[in-house]
Amino acid sequence: MFSTTDSMGEMKRKIRIRIAEITIAIEWEDRNLHCRLHPTYQPFRSNGKSDIVLRLREATQDIPLGKKIFDCAPVWTLYRRNGYRIIKLFTDEWDPSIERVMVMNPSLYRGELYVKKPADESSFAIEPFSGVTAELLMVHYLAQGKGVLLHSCGIELDGKGILFVGHSGAGKSTMARLCNNAGDVPILSDDRIIVRKKDGIFWMYGTPWQGEEQFASPKGHPLHRIYFIKHARKNKITKTDEIGATSKLLTCSFPPFWDKKGMRFTLDFLSDLSNTIPCRELRFVPDESIVPFIQSRD
Repeated sequence: MFSTTDSMGEMKRKIRIRIAEITIAIEWEDRNLHCRLHPTYQPFRSNGKSDIVLRLREATQDIPLGKKIFDCAPVWTLYRRNGYRIIKLFTDEWDPSIERVMVMNPSLYRGELYVKKPADESSFAIEPFSGVTAELLMVHYLAQGKGVLLHSCGIELDGKGILFVGHSGAGKSTMARLCNNAGDVPILSDDRIIVRKKDGIFWMYGTPWQGEEQFASPKGHPLHRIYFIKHARKNKITKTDEIGATSKLLTCSFPPFWDKKGMRFTLDFLSDLSNTIPCRELRFVPDESIVPFIQSRD
């Protein structure tokens, strides 16, 4: 845990995580509130300048929500009020004990995360990024021209960044396990990868939002190739055209449907990605033969 002192001399408690070269800081002053990170987030702890700062507060009363913009019940709902985004996470119907409200300024650089204190407890501990809190914040932030989050498994194979894209059940976690069993194949994630463009080069980054095999690395690597994966009885790679590749990437992304400008950026970004990085369809047998098969073609 790190502490800083603000201009009024009050001691702020602070922790930071860094995902895809984006640093999120959590600040709080309440001595009765204890902030802790889930083990999955521990490898992502960081120091340095923050890109996003969330002040953690106890929700002592209902937060004015404003106009409803987008509803993804029962997980989260987006509202707008005076240019601010108000994101209500976890509805009463799901689990009122972990309900929270995130209020973000228009630039998404600063905000407040309101959490409920358990009844009859003078002090309490909170995991600020529980559920989809951090993932949802990142999706909103990336849509501001920063990058895209994809349903995918990412590995580094022979110094090359390889992305295996697919919906649930396509084989992302299976692919991660097989690559890991092959030895000395770094796995960035088996379920969620962030792709960003830096100095004209596409990079892929691991995230804490792991799949069944629970691979989550904070590292990043230049992207070399993209495979759209599917289980099969025989290992086979086929070409896909740019339009088809862009469409497949879109269906495996987290599009900001609530944000017209963000959607335009996402579509342009995915089109650029599929035009720049070779995209292939990969049907694979779920055994160790897939690793040398891919190596022989890359």
